Amino acid sequence: MSKNLSFLNFNDNHEKRVVCSALELAERSRNSRTRVSSFLNIREQKLIKTALLSDGSLCFAFYGGFNDSERKLLVIFDDYTMHSMLLEPGCIEPDDSIIKLCEETVSDELSLIKISCSDFVRLSHRDYMGAILSLGIDRSTIGDIVPQDDHCAYVFVLTSMASFVCDNLTCVGRTPVKTEICSDFSRVHLKHNFQSSQVVTTSLRFDCVLSAITGISRDKSKTLIKQGLAELNYYSKASPDDSVTDGDIISVRGYGKYKIDDSSGVTSKGKSRITVLKYI
Repeated sequence: MSKNLSFLNFNDNHEKRVVCSALELAERSRNSRTRVSSFLNIREQKLIKTALLSDGSLCFAFYGGFNDSERKLLVIFDDYTMHSMLLEPGCIEPDDSIIKLCEETVSDELSLIKISCSDFVRLSHRDYMGAILSLGIDRSTIGDIVPQDDHCAYVFVLTSMASFVCDNLTCVGRTPVKTEICSDFSRVHLKHNFQSSQVVTTSLRFDCVLSAITGISRDKSKTLIKQGLAELNYYSKASPDDSVTDGDIISVRGYGKYKIDDSSGVTSKGKSRITVLKYI
């Protein structure tokens, strides 16, 4: 497979290394066995998908443990699996049969940990994230963190790190927590929780939307974007005039993470009315 990646617009050398690792994984899958990567964010998945599709002979999918997952593993199917399952080359959108195949493939490499605390304490996604990353482990070993309520959350991890996380994650902030590895994560029904709201903006430009959802001025929005403190789909080099559309993820340091749910609304004065989901 060609390693000329000049057609990809990388954020930094880290992204290039992630894509190169995926290409090497793809080479090892040929005439061998199905291969699985570590966890990838949405932008990394997009870059890898583009790179692998340029080859034209590979069959692969992304799987994160549940339907609504954001961070996912790359699953590259070997030739035998492709032929036996009648899979066509390309990126497969998971249906029930592909999800089952992915579950079987990653069963030894993916674990789900339940984290719980006292009913008198309220913990957020940010609290769990900070506590887990403070253990000094690489972000690529951690999948989605999914709070179920104020007192309980689930986190997907590579199995190689599951025992380490359980043994060392004793507190989230100053709150003592209990951890346990779920025996069968396919039976745990997970979904992200959002706080929905509607905002009005004069334009679907990145800086205008950012200003509307955070309540800060447009000038400050531009500054955050240019400083790389506001990302569009995990791209830190986005331009203030980039267009925002349904499904886009906006992350703003100090303000949280948002998903654009519906950007088709229009007010009586011709402005855009956007439904925004804030991760909680």
